[in-house]
Amino acid sequence: MSLRPTTRAEARRKSYKVAVDAEEARWRREDVLVEIRKSKREENLTKKRCEAGPHHLGPPPTDACGMKIDNLSEMAEGAYSEDPAVHSSVITQFRRLLSDGAPIEEVIKAGIVPRVVEFILRHEAPLPQIKTALPVLQQLIHLNDEEVLVDACWAISELSRGSKDRIQAVIEAGVCPKLVELLSHPSQKVLVPALRTLGNIVTGNDVQTQEVCGVISNIAAGNSNQIQAVIDANIVSPLVQLLQHAEFSVKKEAFWAISNAIHGGSNCQIQFLVSQGCVEPLCDLLAYPAPSINAVCMECLDKILEVGEANKHLGVNAGRNLYAQMICDCDGFNKIESLVAHDNVVIYKMAVNILKRFWVDDEEDMQDFD
Repeated sequence: MSLRPTTRAEARRKSYKVAVDAEEARWRREDVLVEIRKSKREENLTKKRCEAGPHHLGPPPTDACGMKIDNLSEMAEGAYSEDPAVHSSVITQFRRLLSDGAPIEEVIKAGIVPRVVEFILRHEAPLPQIKTALPVLQQLIHLNDEEVLVDACWAISELSRGSKDRIQAVIEAGVCPKLVELLSHPSQKVLVPALRTLGNIVTGNDVQTQEVCGVISNIAAGNSNQIQAVIDANIVSPLVQLLQHAEFSVKKEAFWAISNAIHGGSNCQIQFLVSQGCVEPLCDLLAYPAPSINAVCMECLDKILEVGEANKHLGVNAGRNLYAQMICDCDGFNKIESLVAHDNVVIYKMAVNILKRFWVDDEEDMQDFD
């Protein structure tokens, strides 16, 4: 009795929903999140105006070294202006303050920082303005104030979204090392925008993406909460795109990130990864001439098949393992079957084990592998 899928495959082919365009879905999710943050930011700004409006700031503050921020009142007024030119001037002044080593605690208390960030998120900033704002944000992400960190990370995330020139400007601003450091921050509010910025960089050219993929891979190798942070940051879709289309040096880094997430992910997280289209590129790599890659691919597919089997026993998908059919449709079954003849004993045993557990129906078929 042949182990190959029967003609029922054609009927089953239509039983699962093909993932929507990954890139479009990613941007749509980001737009919704940005709109939510804008709404919350407006509420916070209203409170700050009441607590420390630009017309009630009192005398210029002085730091411990005697440095006065003489134009704080003007900066605050400019921060609440809707004029892009005025706002750009505020950013320049803010940058100069930081460059001079002035403390910014009073600036933060005046509500200038979230207003500057809100303005960046609301307007499509041109590249010159991005290059002006990034040094300010680069310094803000080194502060210990969680609220400022969140605002600054979200602003960098927005500025890194789009063209490769914007991504390059973010890289040249020197923010990436600190963003990587912030991946260990205890607050999810900081972790998600930091990860999202790195996810935006992943969409750049090969040089921009290779190292960042390695960083994301290390995060995905963590616990379920860290994997969820990668998912929440909308990084999975661009990783899958790289796994399918990038040069192998980059594809390999994306592969380790996806495989780590599958290995340590919960059933729900694995189902999300499958919905983003990871099955087909994993099946393609089964034919790659490297036993280490073949082995990891089979481990990933085994985990995916286990989730499909769990759903099958729960009565989901009419009692069928939908992921087994999905792998067949991606030619994964044929590739696994061909690995039974592999010279590497480990690869041979893994292939046999998968076939026996998920595709062999009776004892007669099982004897073919003994």
